[in-house]
Parts: sequence; C-alpha cells; structure tokens
Amino acid sequence: MNGSIAASLALACAGGLLLVGLLLGVWKYRAIRRSAQAQAPEYVSTAHRAALMYAFATVLLGLLAQHNALPTAWAVACVLAAVASFVLAIGSYVLHGVLRDTDNQFAEPMRVGPRVVHSRVADAVMAGKALAELAAVGGLLGGYLRALGWV
Repeated sequence: MNGSIAASLALACAGGLLLVGLLLGVWKYRAIRRSAQAQAPEYVSTAHRAALMYAFATVLLGLLAQHNALPTAWAVACVLAAVASFVLAIGSYVLHGVLRDTDNQFAEPMRVGPRVVHSRVADAVMAGKALAELAAVGGLLGGYLRALGWV
C-alpha cells in the first residue's frame, strides 16, 4: 500500500491539532475563570472544541490513507487539503475569539474586527472549504475501498 507517508503526515497533523486543542483549552479555562459569568467567549469555546474534533478526524484520515490504493502524492494531497481546511476553520475561530467581535460569524453584517465581510466572500470561502474537505475525504475513502477490492 502507498499510504504510509500520507498516514504518517496525518498522524503528525493530528498530534499537532490535539496539542493546539489542549492549549486552547487552557485559554478557555483562563477566560472562564476571569469572567464574571464563568463563561469563555463563544469563539474561544468553539476553537477549543473544533481543534479537538479535527484532531480525531485527522486520525481517521490517517487510517484511510494507511490502507489506500491511491498514489502516494494523491494521498498526501488529500490529507493536506483536509488538514488545511481544518486549520483554516480553527484559525477563524481563534481570530474571532481574540477579537471578541461576534458570537455568530455568519450573522449579518459579517464582521472580522471592525471590517465588514461581504456575504459572497464568506460563501465562497465556505464553498471552497467544503469542496476541499469533500474531495479529500472522498478521495481517501475511494482509495481505501479500492485497496479493499470493494470498488
């Protein structure tokens, strides 16, 4: 099977995402302790949960990549595309957490700090993110099923 490089890359990324999730948990805890309402800002909590969730999703990508019929370069590209999408999402949550500019990044008008983001830009970013994730996971899943001889 050609997936050992992609699987190792995915596992390294999963470990990195897990570490980021744990560090975000420290930030979340500190925010809770400093808040009169004992609550962290919405996007601090969201970033923490997302990083942990994406860490384990990336482990699954690694398992799919490990037992895969795709050429190594394709498997690596799939892993990198999915992880890049995950990191982009976490990064946007961290940005909103730092700025404390919203509790719903898609509420109109969409803002990033003092700047208003046109909904078409947000829609294009989300469409690109969804397309990257679906293509990456679909590619890895297809290569896995092919390696099993099921397709």
